[in-house]
Amino acid sequence: MKGAVRLLERTIKKRTADGSLVGYDYWYARWREDDPATGKRKVAEKCVGRKESLSRRAALVEMQRLLEAGEIGGARRGAVGAGATVTLGQLNKRFVEMKQAQKVSPGTLQAYDYAIRLLEEFFKQSREVATIGREQAWDFVKAMQKGKLDKCYGGEWKTYKMGDVTIAKHLRHVRAIFEYAVDPDDGEPMIAANPFRKVRVKAAKAKVWRQVTEAEVRRLLEVAPGGWRMLIALCYYAGLRRSDALRLRWKQVSLDAKVIRFTAKKTERHESKREQAVPVSPSLEAILRAEKVLLEGHGEYDPEREVVLQRTAKGEARSRDPKFVRVGNIGRRFRTFCTAAKVHEYVDPCHTLRKSILTEWSTRLSAKTLQHLAGHSSVATTMEHYQLPAHVRPEDLEPVVKAERVVTEVVTAGSP
Repeated sequence: MKGAVRLLERTIKKRTADGSLVGYDYWYARWREDDPATGKRKVAEKCVGRKESLSRRAALVEMQRLLEAGEIGGARRGAVGAGATVTLGQLNKRFVEMKQAQKVSPGTLQAYDYAIRLLEEFFKQSREVATIGREQAWDFVKAMQKGKLDKCYGGEWKTYKMGDVTIAKHLRHVRAIFEYAVDPDDGEPMIAANPFRKVRVKAAKAKVWRQVTEAEVRRLLEVAPGGWRMLIALCYYAGLRRSDALRLRWKQVSLDAKVIRFTAKKTERHESKREQAVPVSPSLEAILRAEKVLLEGHGEYDPEREVVLQRTAKGEARSRDPKFVRVGNIGRRFRTFCTAAKVHEYVDPCHTLRKSILTEWSTRLSAKTLQHLAGHSSVATTMEHYQLPAHVRPEDLEPVVKAERVVTEVVTAGSP
């Protein structure tokens, strides 16, 4: 089996007769091969031609000719003998095992599993990876566009036409799988080039972010029922991520100490994970107390219960109750709330609410304090995503110091 060969651009400077240096652009093929002298791997290169005489397409054709002639690529060591093949099922299994060894998050594994299921549905597990080329890769994209492949919708696999955004997401994962086949960390390459590298759908329109005001949030809270109302309040008044708001439990909320203590889902698998503490504002406190009193009145309060009412298992009677949040329907349901509240519709509702309040806090708090409230691992992340005021007047410092003192007391205080 030949090694993974890549086409690169290189500028080589040569000295002319008058002593000056002139740069010439070349196409070079690069690959890895075994060094017979040392027994170790080394990088090998070969010039394909001058850029001024060869286009990129022509250079790729010439590189393919050299590869087939055995002039580049080098023989690979290992147990892969002549004629040995790797099937799609074997590639996918090795890729998943590699990702599991890297301890990636369950959500990431689920996304890769989704892409693998689509691949195996179209190409079949027994398909040899080496027989999948650029043309077959485009056929895979067309199958998704025409609705010939199953799509997971509401927890069920059904046949739907996929949009460009969904297809682009799956292609990112598919490219990663085949890139692993080109240059695996735990073995020999299975293919020479990634057939999905240049396969892309048209770019989706960039999302325009718009800060949501507190007046708009109040109108949304008036029309949102039950769990939806609580989800909006936690994302805005506490600045929680959607994942943290949905799994927050009552035992993590102390209304007497006015603090919410939790470990962010996004960072819980990190070795340096730490508990995050967020103050409970008066507006959020009123909503939390009202919900707690309502649950106690119905005898349904439980410290282990989730604060945001969510849809129960499929088939139960209350699963269709509008006050229960259905995770897979948040975006569509929010549009109905925006219409009823006469609020301008915005994308990615939970993240927009969180970003809106953090942007508001950034005008009154220091970057270090905002970093803790946002749950960022470093202050650099906070500075990158939130514009802090460049100039602060002396009279503005007093409320900032008071706010930081409150946050410090909350963070350092013991759990209630």
